[in-house]
Amino acid sequence: MDIQKLLEEILNCHKEKNIIAYSRKLLKKCSFNSGECARNLCNLTYWLYVYGYEDAVIALCEITHDVEFPGKGKFNVWDYLLLVWGLEVYILKKNGKNVEAEDRIKIMDKYWKSSPLSEQEEIERRNRFTYEYAAKQDRILNETSKVQANRYRLLALTHLIGLTYTGLFPKLWEAKALVDKTIDDYILILKEV
Repeated sequence: MDIQKLLEEILNCHKEKNIIAYSRKLLKKCSFNSGECARNLCNLTYWLYVYGYEDAVIALCEITHDVEFPGKGKFNVWDYLLLVWGLEVYILKKNGKNVEAEDRIKIMDKYWKSSPLSEQEEIERRNRFTYEYAAKQDRILNETSKVQANRYRLLALTHLIGLTYTGLFPKLWEAKALVDKTIDDYILILKEV
């Protein structure tokens, strides 16, 4: 199935406002050369996951598998696609599909390593992703707008899920029990939106 048909199917089958909004945005424009489109796709996959639509998430992930990686450029696109794949890894592992998950992680690791950073700088970058950074709790607590606080919760989920379960971000993996609890807490809150 192509992306257009899948997005139309998602739009027709779901009533949640965030799923509808992101599906419509992507139906208007979906380019794997645009950071905005990649961010919208990332947000759509995570909203689908929040509401429990794992099959739709996996279908969207599979469509991105054939997108050609441009090398050291376009990380404004690939950062989001790698977070989408991180959600795929999380779902695969949760469903006991560890071999498929590990295959995806190897590809993700290869792409992250192709950044312009040196090997040491990449190790340092990965170690900067701590639970405190990923959970965005200070941002959420300081927000006066519930809508904005929920945007930070969704952003936090992209890091907590999309990075932790790859095992490639050591500080997040060390805090896995806390990460799991926070994921559950944020999803409960976001389901109310």
